Amino acid sequence: MRDILKVHKGKGQAGKDAKSGVLGRVMHHVTRYEVQGQQSLHAHILLWVHPDDVDRVSSEIVACAPAKYVGRAGATNEHDPNCPTGRECWEPPAGDPHALALFEHVMTKQCHVCTPVNGPGCRKTGPCRYAFPWKPHPSSTPVVDTATRRYVYYRPSWAHRNISPYHPTVALLWGAHINLQRVTSSDWSFYVLKYAMKVSSGHASAPMRSGPSPWPAAVMPWAVMLADM
Repeated sequence: MRDILKVHKGKGQAGKDAKSGVLGRVMHHVTRYEVQGQQSLHAHILLWVHPDDVDRVSSEIVACAPAKYVGRAGATNEHDPNCPTGRECWEPPAGDPHALALFEHVMTKQCHVCTPVNGPGCRKTGPCRYAFPWKPHPSSTPVVDTATRRYVYYRPSWAHRNISPYHPTVALLWGAHINLQRVTSSDWSFYVLKYAMKVSSGHASAPMRSGPSPWPAAVMPWAVMLADM
């Protein structure tokens, strides 16, 4: 994890001695590991990014499939809120192995599937707790959605409505599901307290800590929040 994020504490208020990585100059971070019901591990990470890097990194976060939408026979309008979004609806990129690898990653790791209403999962009480499906946001500049108090990221059409936010470079390096978002200045403290105090259902959890992950990077999904300082 440290190799991917280049986590170094900056010296002084300007952080001139902090080294920049994919996600900019990470001044500090905390991590909390959880064990899910099927005993799989995942991490919750909060990064304090240098103020001069936050906007740049945030603009690189996207919530879209890196491919051309072709749809199905009779349903090819990606601006229709009910357009099909299955894997067969996308034309995989050709000629660039990295672009193809990212497409495969998004199709297999980043597509959210809502569970049935009133059953276990994201729609236990009705609407999706993660606010899927998300409406289009055709700009690369994230803005705060007042209803959810979350930033929304580049999502050019309704065809991308169920894709979790990710950073392309980090996604390729990590190789597992990632939910990378910028957290507002009013909510980052809630995020820290929530996962510092949360108890996993029937399983032990490691406390929040600073430092590198002891778990293999390729097998652990994670959620990352960039603190808006």
